[in-house]
Amino acid sequence: MFVDVHAHLTHEAFSQDLPDVIKKAKENNVLIVCAGSGIVDNQSVLRISRKYGNVYASLGLYPWDAVSLSEGEIDFCIDNIRKNAENIVCIGEIGLDHHWGKGKEDLAKQEWVFNKLLDLSIEINKPVLIHCRKAEQDVLEVLRTFEGKTIIHCYTGPQSLAQEFVDMGCYFSIPAIIVRSKSFKKLVRKVPVNQLLTETDSPFMGLTRERRAEPVDVIEGVKEIAKIKNMSYEKTRDIIFGNFKRMFKVNLK
Repeated sequence: MFVDVHAHLTHEAFSQDLPDVIKKAKENNVLIVCAGSGIVDNQSVLRISRKYGNVYASLGLYPWDAVSLSEGEIDFCIDNIRKNAENIVCIGEIGLDHHWGKGKEDLAKQEWVFNKLLDLSIEINKPVLIHCRKAEQDVLEVLRTFEGKTIIHCYTGPQSLAQEFVDMGCYFSIPAIIVRSKSFKKLVRKVPVNQLLTETDSPFMGLTRERRAEPVDVIEGVKEIAKIKNMSYEKTRDIIFGNFKRMFKVNLK
């Protein structure tokens, strides 16, 4: 089996053919973790996961979405994740993003929300899938006192910091664009295979720049990881799927 631990199936890019996309994944033995980004999106994620047997739900609050919400709305979103603890396998995507601006109030609010969601993950015993863009050092500092399970989604930060995440026991979800990305190839050389997962961030980051990403693309990601690790395709696939089961504690549908 293969797994895409981070796909945005609610995106409008899939509005016309989502059943076909999910069917293609199923036919190729790909399980999908559909990631939520906020109040409305999380509800859509739950609906999709209930409808399709190879789709699991991950509910979250994207950093810059959180900035625009009131404290009451943030509490509502967190309470909704709590109420659906039995229906999800992960909290994500969450984290910090300093790419789009660095106003002190906005960054402080992001970190406040991030910490609240990390606390929730301990409360409901779910791993977290973390977005950290231009904020890798700050995420590291927050995680130093965090005792839960952590997946770093699509890491594009300094390679010099990647080892610190590895040493803290973080897993890395590697997008399928590793087939054309030197930085992800370098990251995979650094990270032990038992701390690797696969994702697509669908519909973003397609195997080529001309097409959207789909969950089935993780198969190509596994092939590339196998080459880099000098392992067989089958062994690499099985180790990564074992990492998924160990980290997410899933009951296969």
